[in-house]
Amino acid sequence: RLDDFKIKKELGKGSFGQVLLAEHLKTKANYAIKAIDKRIKNNEEGIPYFRREIEIMNKIKHPNCVRFFGNFEDEKYCYFIMEYASKGNLYDLIQKNKKAGLDKVLVAKIIRELINTIHYLHSLNPPIIHRDIKPENILLTNENKIKLTDFGWANYMNDKDEKRNTLCGTPLYLAPEMIDNTGHGKPVDIWCIGVLLFELLAGFPPFY
Repeated sequence: RLDDFKIKKELGKGSFGQVLLAEHLKTKANYAIKAIDKRIKNNEEGIPYFRREIEIMNKIKHPNCVRFFGNFEDEKYCYFIMEYASKGNLYDLIQKNKKAGLDKVLVAKIIRELINTIHYLHSLNPPIIHRDIKPENILLTNENKIKLTDFGWANYMNDKDEKRNTLCGTPLYLAPEMIDNTGHGKPVDIWCIGVLLFELLAGFPPFY
């Protein structure tokens, strides 16, 4: 229940609702709570996707994925209780270093951890594709360890030859097969990693 938490501040906002920093009153531990407003029409229609997101996050156990601790809901909102990454997201870090780009050693560390994470997701049975890898969805801990988050567009690949056709993700990071609507699979995540690598080094994305 929300009464079990003390809301400290808003961490982010999106079309779905907001993400809040909350302290659990009993344990004093900090969590990130994703509050999805059920009154928004798109969210109401997206209830099956939220259920799939919960299912996927419950399956994932990887040190570079945000941990999912549970969910509950009230009349207005559906709440996801997740691990809190105290250093914000990669987008904010890029903005602070826009002119020079990020240090190459740090970039190598981030990309290595991201590749390991995506390899893990793609190796599950059935494989999971994330489909929305971007700086805003990569959080950082105090030790600069990445935590991949937001599995709202994630889905299963039930067959090695299966193709998905949902147009989803963020325009700057969309793979050509996603834009052309020719069917997509695991390679869309690999494409996003390449776009992200360019952006981290250059300070701006490769495709406008």
